[in-house]
Amino acid sequence: MEQQYGADPRLMRWIYNNVCGYPQTYSDLKKLKRLDGERSYYAGNNDYDISGFPRWLVEKEGDFTLIGEMTNLQRLRFAKVSINDFSFLSGCRNLRVLDLQKTNFTDCRILAQLPALREVSLPLERKLEHTEILQTLSVTHNMPVKVKAEKPFYRDEDFPNMQIVKAEDIVLSFCGKSEVRCVDICVFCRNNSRLSKFPAQQEDNWFHLNQETKETKIRQLTEAILREQIKSYALSLEPWGEGHYLLADFADGWATLNYMDEENQIFYTSYNSAYDTVEILAPVNMGGQTPTPKMWALDDMPLVAEITRHFLKTGQLLPGTQWITGV
Repeated sequence: MEQQYGADPRLMRWIYNNVCGYPQTYSDLKKLKRLDGERSYYAGNNDYDISGFPRWLVEKEGDFTLIGEMTNLQRLRFAKVSINDFSFLSGCRNLRVLDLQKTNFTDCRILAQLPALREVSLPLERKLEHTEILQTLSVTHNMPVKVKAEKPFYRDEDFPNMQIVKAEDIVLSFCGKSEVRCVDICVFCRNNSRLSKFPAQQEDNWFHLNQETKETKIRQLTEAILREQIKSYALSLEPWGEGHYLLADFADGWATLNYMDEENQIFYTSYNSAYDTVEILAPVNMGGQTPTPKMWALDDMPLVAEITRHFLKTGQLLPGTQWITGV
C-alpha cells in the first residue's frame, strides 16, 4: 500500500508555490532546497485545486511534520502560523537559513540540532525559552551563526507616565453632560441591514431616538459584538460625533477601546491585566492603523459588549473595569 503523508493546507500551498505547481513524487519534496511560506502565488494563480496533489499527499489540519522529510532544504521561511511542536525541524540537517519570526516558536534547543545553520530569525526574545543556546551556537557549529530576534514595536520604557486607573475614578462629560448624542458603527458585513445604518449619520442621531428604539439598537449592537460582526464604532457625547467619544476597533477576537477628549488632552485606553508589557502586540490596530499592545486590548467580547452597553446608557465607562492613561 502506498504510504500517505499528511500536511496542513497552508503547507500544501507553500509546496505548490515553491515547486511551481504540484509535486508528482515524494522525491520531488526531497529535492526542495527552498521553502518560503510567503512566496507569491506562481504564475498569478490565486487558488489551486486540492485534487491536483498526488494521492500520497493529503490534507491534515495543523500537521507541518512533512517539512522534516525535506532533508535537502537550505532555506526555510515560515509565514504567520502557530505550530504545537517544532521538533520536525531536526530532520532538516542541511538547513542554512531559518526564519521563524512570524511563528509561536519558543524552544531554542532545537536550533542546536541543525549543524548547517548559519542564520536564524526568531520571534521576540521575551517569548523564547532556553536562550542560552543562542550564545553557544557559533561554538557548537564551528563557524559564526547570525541570530536575529524580532524587535518590539513598543518598549515599556517608552511609557514612563503610564498609569492604571479605575473606571469609578473617571468622570466623562461634554458641556457638563454625560450622555451619548451621536453614534457611528462600521460593520464587517454591509449586508447586515440592521447595523449598516445605526442610525443614519446626522446631528444627534442617537440623542433623538426614543428609549425603546435605543434599547433595541443596544441589543442589536451588543449581539453583533459577540458574533464578531463589528469592525469599529464611535460613541460620542458631542452632537456631531467630533470628539469626547469612546472609539473601538475589532479584529480576530480582540478589541481596543479608547476614550478621547482631544480638546482637553484626555485619553484612556482599555487595560488587559493578563499582560504586563507593551511589547506583545494584539491583532487589532487603533484607528485601523496604529499597532496595539495586548496590554491595551481586550479579548473578552462579553466584557466589551457590556462596556459598550453601559456607555450608550450612561456616557460613562463601566464600573469595575480598569483603564490606562498617560500614554
